[in-house]
Amino acid sequence: MPHIFKNPALKVRDFRTVLTGQSISSIALSGQEIAIAWVVLEITNSPLWVGIALALCEIPSLIFGLPLGSLADRFDRSRLLKFIECIHASIFLTLGILTITGNLSLWHLLILGFATGSVRCLQEITRLTLAYDMVTNNSEVSALSLVHISNRAGTFVGFLLVGSVMERVSLEAAYFSLSVLSLISFIILFGLKPQVTQVNSPKDQLGLRFFYKEVRKNARLKTLLVTTAVLEILGFSFATALPFITRDILNLGPEALGLLHAAGSIGGTLALVILISRGDAIDKAKIYLIAIILMAIFILALAHSQVFLLVLLAILCIESVAVTCDVMSQALIQDTVPEHMRGRAMGAWVLAIGTLPIGQIEMGLLIGMINVSGALSVNAFAIFFLVAYARFALKKSNNQ
Repeated sequence: MPHIFKNPALKVRDFRTVLTGQSISSIALSGQEIAIAWVVLEITNSPLWVGIALALCEIPSLIFGLPLGSLADRFDRSRLLKFIECIHASIFLTLGILTITGNLSLWHLLILGFATGSVRCLQEITRLTLAYDMVTNNSEVSALSLVHISNRAGTFVGFLLVGSVMERVSLEAAYFSLSVLSLISFIILFGLKPQVTQVNSPKDQLGLRFFYKEVRKNARLKTLLVTTAVLEILGFSFATALPFITRDILNLGPEALGLLHAAGSIGGTLALVILISRGDAIDKAKIYLIAIILMAIFILALAHSQVFLLVLLAILCIESVAVTCDVMSQALIQDTVPEHMRGRAMGAWVLAIGTLPIGQIEMGLLIGMINVSGALSVNAFAIFFLVAYARFALKKSNNQ
């Protein structure tokens, strides 16, 4: 734990401001995830529609990842973060008004969910790139872990807060709370100094064509992006099953769903603390592969858990290795490309995780066709094949 507070990045005032502001923002965004999953389930009683709704929140990463990465390179990143919080506040306020007037429908949830996902995609790229601007060399893993910890801290509170407010007060109260939180984040980020950014590469190297050219010739980068993309589909989509596990297996309500998500945030935070304590002198590729194997094992455990405490423990373990996979893949991709391509590398990573909607829809379909346990088991066994591919391809790329 002392290693966290001694991290050089925390001595930078603007870095601390970004962490604080994004923690508050994460409360609102995680709360939106709980709300949309539960409300769509209540409206449609369909696992497919829940998968589609969650997918629409994530699909902007797949569509807009690279273009938004270029946007974050061209404009003042601190101003972008402030602008993003204003948009979030407006979206949540709109959802609250639609709910209190009795006009909230499935289509409102789908459209505004897509809008939230688009803005969040830009936020994630801008935040990660801004963090890199502020840290010293050779501290990428610990700095990224700090960014993830701030996000997880907010996510933990958001899951508990919104699940509780929805069950004990009302849905509209939850949405109005999210809007206020976004405004608070804006006020915190208002203190950021302007960040002057310059693109050092020619314009013809900023588009999709140059990115695909780099992926084709860089075998290690290609392997990391493919592995990240497929793991999003097979592993990270487990969260789509949680509303069904909560309601149909555990016979509990949205507050319990919030507790399960909060347990995941605790697991992720514990993993990040360990990563920071270990420092940056670690074998990133080895840890990455081990984390993928553990994710498959823990998803299998979740598939066969029917007691609340066991489900909670399984989710805590899944999220701990999931966040490890995120940090390791980000760091490995950064290490794989030249210095002048790091901004676009983050856009490439966001593009790779943009495949999550495919996994959410796939999970919804599998639950409808088989059941929750069967759907999770199918994906878990597929992950074992994925890690075999990743190990072979990374070893091969090292020999080239």
